[in-house]
Parts: sequence; structure tokens; C-alpha cells
Amino acid sequence: MLIFRGELREAHEAHIPADDHGLLYGAGAFETFRTWGGRCFLLERHRERLWRTLEPLCIENTDTLLVADLPRLERAVAELLAASGGGDAVLRYTVSAGSAGFGLPAGPYREPWDMLTLRPLPPAPPPEGIRLRLLETRRDSGEQRPRGKSLAWLNSLFAWRELQANGEPGEQGLMLDVRGSICEGVTCNIFWIQDGALCTPSLDTGLLAGVHRGHLLELAQGAGVEVREGEWPLSVLEQAQAVGVINAATGPVSVREILGLDGKPLWRRNAVAPAAFSRMVELYHASLPQ
Repeated sequence: MLIFRGELREAHEAHIPADDHGLLYGAGAFETFRTWGGRCFLLERHRERLWRTLEPLCIENTDTLLVADLPRLERAVAELLAASGGGDAVLRYTVSAGSAGFGLPAGPYREPWDMLTLRPLPPAPPPEGIRLRLLETRRDSGEQRPRGKSLAWLNSLFAWRELQANGEPGEQGLMLDVRGSICEGVTCNIFWIQDGALCTPSLDTGLLAGVHRGHLLELAQGAGVEVREGEWPLSVLEQAQAVGVINAATGPVSVREILGLDGKPLWRRNAVAPAAFSRMVELYHASLPQ
């Protein structure tokens, strides 16, 4: 089941025209979020990022979209969850610029459409944490800064295929930017603890401006933890006391090991995570819908 153009439908009932520019040119954007106890988390921030990503496309008639009315989007989430058997899930909300003929647009897009889909929650990460594997695929500079989630997802898909070909189930790929600085995971942002500070690559590396990354940084600052954003070489992780990744589907997840391109360890976690890392995880989970 899915919600297509505002209506609950079977997947085979959703049709898009051949001249849809989301299909032809990647003219559109999406957001991925999950529910906790049936409630969306940080949905307003996901909505803000979606609007920011869509703005340069010059799309008119956006009042027809679910995202134009946040309560309406929340009701659609509840309807889809109920139709799919209830329980929490990971949801994807997609907006396409819509049909505009074959060839580049001559004016604003006037026929946008949207779609809400869901998938099961991912398996819980192992208690010992996950493994990161360095990838040859570099994170490109993106279509805009800060980077949004456009339908042009080929760079991430290339990285995902590389990880599937060389990694093991449950691993996450680690991408560098075009200059060789630490950037992010294929589907997550990365952070680490060094000398009691929470460190993470800056938006200048071309990483996705992760909603949950931003939330974690705000929690850290509110708790008096120093936050450092910058452009760092891979070697800086050798000095990290703890490493984690974060996205909307899983929240913060501990990393136990980072492997290089040759498959040999570049970094391994110490037996006990520093208090600052544990504190960040605690603060995040305390902020979830109750």
C-alpha cells in the first residue's frame, strides 16, 4: 500500500506519465523518516529541508501536496501505517516536479505530485556496534549547499553497489569527499568523540545536511559538550575515542571498527566508550516521542 497524490492505493495503481521530469531529470526530492510509537519524529525539520531542496526547481501549485499541510501529512502517515498492519515503520515521502513535456522546462513546473511509502524498520544494530568500510566512490559536491535529498541519487547508489560487492551484511560504507576529507556514510552521517568533543565533518564537504545529525549537535551544545565541525583527513579517526553514525531510521549507532580499502582495520574501538559518547546516545533517546 502507498499514498499517491493524496489517496491510499495499491502500488500497482500508481502511475506517472512518461514525460515526468522527476523520472527524466531527477527533478524532485524526498525525505526519509520513521515513527516511534506511531508518532513522527522531527517531521517539521524534514519538511523544511524538503522545501529548501525543491525551491530552486520553481514548482507551482504546491498547495496540492501533503507537505503543504503538516497535520495532513501526519494523518496520511497514520492512515498508511494502519493500512499496512500498524506498528512503526520507515517512511519515504517523495515529491516530483511532474509532467512538463520532453525536453528541459520552458517555465515553472505546474503539475507536481507526491507519494508516501513505507518499509519495515531495519534490524537493531548488534550491541557491539557496526563496521564501517572505506569506499573508493567519493561523495560528489552535490547539486546545492547545504546538500538536500534530490531524486538524483546515483552517487549514493554507486557507493551502495560498491559496498554490496566488497562488504559484508550489516556494514556501512564510509565515503570521502572529492578532496579526500572524511564526509559521510552511504546512508548516514558520521561523528566521533575526540578529547571530549563531538566532532563531525562540516557541510562544506558536500555531505547531506542530516536532520538527525543537526539534532544531535544541538543536543550536545545544550549539554555543554564542545562541538567541532571541519574538514579532516581520514587519519584523524585514528585518534578517536569513539565513532558513531546516525540517520533517521536508526538514530545514533556505535561503530566498532573501520576498515580500509584493503580490508585491514584503520581503527578499532576501545573496550569502553567514553562518557561523552554514551551521553550523546542517552540525550538522543530521551528526546524521542514518548
